[in-house]
Formats: sequence, structure tokens, C-alpha cells
Amino acid sequence: MDKKPNIVLIRWFTVFFIIQLIARLPLLFDHFNNLKTFADPYQFSMNMASLLLLSISTALLLFPKLLEGAILIDIPNIEKYRNSNLTEVNKEIILEKWKLFIEDSSKPYLNPKICISEIADNLNTNPQRLSQVINEKTGMNFNDAINAFRIEEAKRLLVSDSYSKLTIDAIAHKSGFNSKSPFYTAFKKNTGLTPKQFIASI
Repeated sequence: MDKKPNIVLIRWFTVFFIIQLIARLPLLFDHFNNLKTFADPYQFSMNMASLLLLSISTALLLFPKLLEGAILIDIPNIEKYRNSNLTEVNKEIILEKWKLFIEDSSKPYLNPKICISEIADNLNTNPQRLSQVINEKTGMNFNDAINAFRIEEAKRLLVSDSYSKLTIDAIAHKSGFNSKSPFYTAFKKNTGLTPKQFIASI
């Protein structure tokens, strides 16, 4: 996945900034013309500081994602498939085969050694085409797509009374992960919570 600026959010923030700038023009005009309201430098500074704090508070209220730093959104990385000869019909066929395989009751995604070449052979295609279809149709790469199913399995086990005595490490292994670290990373990515936070939220 590539990162692309969230144009809509940036535009709204720009409009908000312009509105705030226009709102300050009368204050600046009054100040530089020595009108009584803002003739006192201290009073003028306090009013400007108050307006600045109000603007920042309003911006954070309207756009809480500003607290996260860079304003970015995920977009599928499909540029590398520009020269692909896969037709939409073939993509849909491969996608359907992929869904039937991955959603099978045998839960193939629980195999920690599963790989895209093995699945592609099973679906009578090649890894490149399967990777392209998963990327374009789900917005995820192969590993993220597999992990999404594993995390759903982990969530099911975490809320099940039958597995309540298992450690989180054991749940991770039962969900198809080789170790705790990638499990925690995938869990946080898919749910926004750590496994412990997820359990506490139930």
C-alpha cells in the first residue's frame, strides 16, 4: 500500500484557515489604526492568543486526525499492474476462487507456512496474478489479507469460554502466527486495539 495525502481533509483545513485569517483582519485593522478596543498591546496580544487557541481547538474538534501527525490515507498500489494483461473477467474468476479457498471450512489461513505460490498453484494461476487480484480487489497485500482472517479467528478464540485459559501467545499460534510479535502487530492493525485491550472491551 502506498500513502497519499487526504486531499479532502487538506482542503477543508485550508478553507478553515482562510476563514480564520479573514476573521482576524478587522482586529489587525483596529490595532494598526490605534482604535481603543485593541490600542493596548497587552490587550491585543491576549485577544489574539485567545483567538488562536479557539482556532486550534476548533480545528482539532473538526479534524481529530490532525493529532496523528501527517494527514495520509492508504491507497492500493496498482501502478505496477499498469501493463498487466489480466481482464476484469479473469480477475473476477481468480477472486472467486480465492474467496472459496480462503473461506473454506478447513481454514487454510491457520497454516503458518502458507504461501502465495502454494495457493496460486491450488487456484490454477500464478503468484503474480493472484497478488494483483488480492491487491486491487481487497486493497490489501497477500500477507495483510491472510492476517485479516487470522485476526478474526483470534478474536473468536479470545471471546470463547472454551479457550479462556489459554495465554495470548497460545491464541496467536492457534490463529496461524509463528510468534507473538507479528500477531500483536496484525491485531493492532486490524482492530486498533491490543489483544488485552480487546478482551477488556468485551
